[in-house]
Amino acid sequence: MIVPKLRFSEFKGKWFKKKIGDFIVNHVGGASFTPNDFVKESNFEVIPKKAIMSGGKLILDKENPTFSSEDFYQNNLKNTIDKSYLVTTLRDLVPSGPSIGYIVSFDDDKKYILAQGVYGFRIKDDLNRNFLIQFSNTSKFRTIMQSKMVGSTQVHIRNQDYFDTEIYKPCLEEQTKIAEFLSAVDDKISQLSRQLELLNQYKKGVMQKIFSQEIRFKNDNGEDFGEWEEVPLNQIASKVTVKNRGNKVTEVLTNSATQGIIKQSDFFDREIVSESNINGYYVVEVDDFVYNPRISVHAPVGPIKRNKITQGIMSPLYTVFRFKEGNLDFLSYFFGTNFWHDYVKSVANSGARHDRMNITNSDFLEMPILLPSIQEQEKIAEFLTAIDKRIDHTTAQLTHTKQWKKGLLQQMFV
Repeated sequence: MIVPKLRFSEFKGKWFKKKIGDFIVNHVGGASFTPNDFVKESNFEVIPKKAIMSGGKLILDKENPTFSSEDFYQNNLKNTIDKSYLVTTLRDLVPSGPSIGYIVSFDDDKKYILAQGVYGFRIKDDLNRNFLIQFSNTSKFRTIMQSKMVGSTQVHIRNQDYFDTEIYKPCLEEQTKIAEFLSAVDDKISQLSRQLELLNQYKKGVMQKIFSQEIRFKNDNGEDFGEWEEVPLNQIASKVTVKNRGNKVTEVLTNSATQGIIKQSDFFDREIVSESNINGYYVVEVDDFVYNPRISVHAPVGPIKRNKITQGIMSPLYTVFRFKEGNLDFLSYFFGTNFWHDYVKSVANSGARHDRMNITNSDFLEMPILLPSIQEQEKIAEFLTAIDKRIDHTTAQLTHTKQWKKGLLQQMFV
């Protein structure tokens, strides 16, 4: 008898093999839009392919929603759905098709019009909606979806191939219990995700207020600290110029806007430099700071990050510098703000490449840094470090819960 590895003890019956199509009452395809059919705003919101992903809930872009014109909507009512429908997408512009086949639902009372490649369908009462949604998140189902994809640039799955996908199902009561249990785990994941989002928002907001001096700290006696002093970077730090002569150091590091200083082999999943071209690289010690002039969405003038991992070497395209004074945690947080960005923009060469800032070493080291007293630096660093510890703890909880859910999906379905 085919049954899952992990099962609620009160259930003993068989699981029966069916096709998804056996449970579908009716299905609705997406409308064929042209660019002129979209409008900036209306009462007729579109469900695009990108709104369908793992997690079971429709995720519409609240900041940049997609709307249909009223005329197009009224002429394509056959392509509209309400909350009685489940939603999936059978097309993806990404060749690996990461979102294809996921099933989601929504709870609001609006009616939506479906974009091309998006499908809505109603199912019979003997298949629990959330049981089917959870099944679409299993590794087994994802593997099946991969096997059914056709095409190269815009991959897709034929309707009939999707509806022919087999599913094992127990009695309705067991389906419901599985779905409710896994939905409770999803709720925990959502709570942790929201908590993490709020913590990051709080940290960003409080850093803005601290470094603009809207928030000031007091000493242990409750007295105000003195005024902050503006000093050039070269007064408290110096450029690192030690080269990797004789290739004595082989660990190549890189400066990522999102991940900080990390091993290049971890960032690219492979070594991208050879021993023949690292002789001129700079030797970077732990607690050195590194400026990467490459521009990105996350670092509009390039990131400055502190090396917290190991001694290594970095490309001469980077500017490496070492502080002679100051609290290094405070300085790390300072470079995590945008308070130094305007200066870099003001001295960067206007003829620079579009993807990187072109700034001389002398101009870079003249960067003005606003410094409070060392005691206030320490207070600020301790306060922000405490927030980071809460963020790290919540991140670990979220990662653990997601991994637990992944394991449950593998064991609770056939």
